[in-house]
Amino acid sequence: MHQTLFKIPQTYHGVPIMGFGVLLALVVVLGGGWLYVLYRRTGSTREVYAQAPLLAAIAFLVSVLLPRIAEPDGLAIRGFGVATTLGVLSGVWMAVVRARRRGVDPEVIYNLAIWLFVGGVIGARLFYVIEYWQQFRFDHTGQPLPITETLAMILRVDQGGLVVYGAAAGALVSLIWFVRRHKLVTLPLLDLIAPSLMIGLAFGRVGCFLNGCCFGGVCDHRWAVEFPAHPSEAQSVGERVTYTPPYARQVERGLFYGVQLGARMVAARETPQATVVYVVPGSPAAKQGVQVGDHVESIGGQPADTISRAVELLDRAMQNADVLKLRTERGEYTLPPGAAPPRSLPVHPTQLYSVLDALLIMLFLFAYEPFKRRDGELIAWMISIYAVTRFLVEIIRTDESAVFGTGLSISQNISLMMIVVVAGLWYWMRRHPAPVTWPVPSAG
Repeated sequence: MHQTLFKIPQTYHGVPIMGFGVLLALVVVLGGGWLYVLYRRTGSTREVYAQAPLLAAIAFLVSVLLPRIAEPDGLAIRGFGVATTLGVLSGVWMAVVRARRRGVDPEVIYNLAIWLFVGGVIGARLFYVIEYWQQFRFDHTGQPLPITETLAMILRVDQGGLVVYGAAAGALVSLIWFVRRHKLVTLPLLDLIAPSLMIGLAFGRVGCFLNGCCFGGVCDHRWAVEFPAHPSEAQSVGERVTYTPPYARQVERGLFYGVQLGARMVAARETPQATVVYVVPGSPAAKQGVQVGDHVESIGGQPADTISRAVELLDRAMQNADVLKLRTERGEYTLPPGAAPPRSLPVHPTQLYSVLDALLIMLFLFAYEPFKRRDGELIAWMISIYAVTRFLVEIIRTDESAVFGTGLSISQNISLMMIVVVAGLWYWMRRHPAPVTWPVPSAG
């Protein structure tokens, strides 16, 4: 994994780069040039005025926000951000090529791409912040963070923390606004950009792999991946050392001691109890007889019946390389951790599974398009297949907990809702047949 590729310095030989410096000058020059080209192409000042607020927002980002979130030695350019940018550029290029072949003005695609990108990033980040709000509002000791620090953490999208379904919701809002404003037809436009969404998702999941997020559960397959314990730019946060996401989850759940703890509802309890949900084969825990389903009562003599308290005690024990005294209703077990390993236990590379999934869906859409009989079929197929495959991938992902008392992750719940929604779309299309607006151009 490569969380950080390089850093843009605050200044270079005394010349300011961020703030009111080189980057802002580039935004002004390139943005002004783009508005001029837009005016020459359309001959309308209305389009120029419509895009000006977006350029102003970018200028504000470069001149005010970037210097605030940059580290003293510069702004880190993350592998996640680079991969996501490549995904956006690839998707736009593909949509433009498809638009030209169908006689659609590529300018529509360029303008739509900007708004979809902005709406998608906002939606993806907002979804993540809501889902993991505790991480943004409280530090590792449970103390509330200053609001300025919380806001700074929310803005650090370069470090990952974007949810696909959140991006879809944000992009959908932008799409509805764009279609209404430009008086376009929705379903043909969605069919046009459907393959682009999948190539963008494929690159995005490469970014997830570089960042270490969206990881899978422990496995022993030949293609399993071990992530390093610390990112290359590891720092201490308070008294804790930062871990990569898979390693941190394995520390928090006790896997380096041979068990994995999770939250399970128990009769006559109002809150989920910390419970053994997995025992690593051949580990000291397995040899001592720890069993799946054992309910945790204490760790190191400290009450740890809730998963949050268990996570805190496991993290503390791992940091200190302590022997773990785990008490359940069946007795107490002494679990030695050994030396902290330099890498995580092997896990499913679910990020790469998702890359392959997105590419296969994209190829299917290309293969099916010549047989399309009505507008909306490509986007309907895309949603139908992705909702099912995402539900299945979530089974082996361990970065999301069950929610709403369903035993399913939030993404699995949304996948089920998407299946219901797309079933309604299929039904509507069958009841309202219409010729294809932009058919596939013939090879001749």
